[in-house]
Amino acid sequence: MNPDVKQWIIAPEGLDAEMKSEFGDLAAEPESSLALVVLLDQFSRNISRGSPDVFTADANAWETATRAVARGFDKQVTVIQASAFYLSLMQQESVISLIAARCLFEVLKPRCVSPE
Repeated sequence: MNPDVKQWIIAPEGLDAEMKSEFGDLAAEPESSLALVVLLDQFSRNISRGSPDVFTADANAWETATRAVARGFDKQVTVIQASAFYLSLMQQESVISLIAARCLFEVLKPRCVSPE
């Protein structure tokens, strides 16, 4: 096997532990959870545009956003950032997720009139 290809398939000793130590649980804090949602929700759409793969990360984005909202992370970030959590709910295209997103945007509305 080509050594360059091998490094992509077989992780060097300690790499997994190093990555866990460096990045930890990305969904553990409001800002990192938001970054994960945007990565899952938007990045996958951009790199797979025009392909059925465009939707491959939607379920993970929805789950991450749902957990973040349940933990109150949407209240700990800016209005624009909170809306990114809610957009993932809207893209799920289930009636319950759409109703939840609509209600969350309604609750967010008063925060929009005052500067953050």
